[in-house]
Amino acid sequence: MTLVKAILVKLKDNKPDTEDGDEIPVQFNPSSLKLTLSNHTEGGQSTARPQRQYTGNSSTELAFDLVFDSADEVGADGSGPYNVRDGTRLFEQFVVADPKSGDRQSPPRVMFKWGGLKIKGVISQLSIDFDLFASDGSPLRAKMSVSIKEQDAKYEMLEAGPGSAKNGNAPAPGGRRRAAEDDTQMPGAPTGFMPAARPGDPTSVLPPREAWNGARAAREPMSGVSGAKPKAMIDKTVATVKEATGKAVATFQSWPRNKQLIAGGGALAVVIVLVLLISMTGGGGKTPTTPVAQQGGSQNTAPAFATQEYNDRGITVQVPKGWTRKAAGDWVDYVDPKDAKHKVRILVEKSTAEPTKFLGIAENTLRTKSTSCPKPYARVSLAKTTISGKNGAVLEYTCGSGDDGRHGLWGAVVTGGKAFSFYMTSSEAQFADSKPIFDEMIKTYTLTDA
Repeated sequence: MTLVKAILVKLKDNKPDTEDGDEIPVQFNPSSLKLTLSNHTEGGQSTARPQRQYTGNSSTELAFDLVFDSADEVGADGSGPYNVRDGTRLFEQFVVADPKSGDRQSPPRVMFKWGGLKIKGVISQLSIDFDLFASDGSPLRAKMSVSIKEQDAKYEMLEAGPGSAKNGNAPAPGGRRRAAEDDTQMPGAPTGFMPAARPGDPTSVLPPREAWNGARAAREPMSGVSGAKPKAMIDKTVATVKEATGKAVATFQSWPRNKQLIAGGGALAVVIVLVLLISMTGGGGKTPTTPVAQQGGSQNTAPAFATQEYNDRGITVQVPKGWTRKAAGDWVDYVDPKDAKHKVRILVEKSTAEPTKFLGIAENTLRTKSTSCPKPYARVSLAKTTISGKNGAVLEYTCGSGDDGRHGLWGAVVTGGKAFSFYMTSSEAQFADSKPIFDEMIKTYTLTDA
């Protein structure tokens, strides 16, 4: 499915429904929209005017945030990154008074379009936060907050198809549409409140269930439990509970009557909880653990390739020996001399986001505008881990397909208002041999100033 970008376009002053100039698409679609419809009333605040009166004034306001990022924009000649203001200026022009408006000097009317939503009005407020800068001070990332206000409480929505409010497709007042339900009960379907999965339904997230079959339950033990071992475990558990219960009963009977009544309820609850815990844990089996990255310097096993140490900006990490170092702005690259696209990058950026959210922003850049990540983009995994003894995360992704296929790994940890991240990118054919490079970076990555 093709990604549809939201757009802003200026409208002609004397023809409010006619576009005046080119449509300007956003770099990243907004993550949310806030639509406010307002009526203005007077009265109701004194005995002289006890009832509130509608004055005939109403308005519509749409508010949203836009993100601009030029940190990864590099020209074919290697120039860049570019000043992010080159992108924000295209939208700032909608706030400046239109010279064509004559003596009124009013800002132009604009139209926002995205999917089935259209709203026309004047940008009442536009604010920009810059949060990433190049070494020369040029802003590289910005967040723009926009509010568009129209004096009439109206806007246009999709006129046909799913979500439209025409042709009898609108929901009933006070309710929501729902698909017609099949009230035919399947043979063997449970009667409880949980629905049963339909056989052959590949979209179901519930496993198929059948009615209780006592003979089958006796014949087939639970998954993962078989033979004499569970019987011995159960016999041991029963014996332990009996012994403990006997001692408790003897002690309980020696107490006065009033003390027995007080303690009885609590003792019963404790016994029930213990029995449930024993049955659910299955007699003390081991709990699976999630592997985490080791702290730098904690591994005794030498890597399978020659390394050199990067030591700068409060970071030490092992990278491939013989790879060429390149640096610009907030990043440092080590590039394979045999393949310019095969490299690792070490970055330090301003951020207070959690590691998974930070990598989510990076992923959005890879998906939508990175020149080094051909389409289609696909996430393999995004998992939390430990990096340099701190909470971190690792993103694995692929780009392109066939001979153009790329495969990458990106790790990040956020501390002290900064995001410390690093990634390795290779062709799909190189990835199996290149993954140990990233693994070694995870093992040896150390924040010396944190």
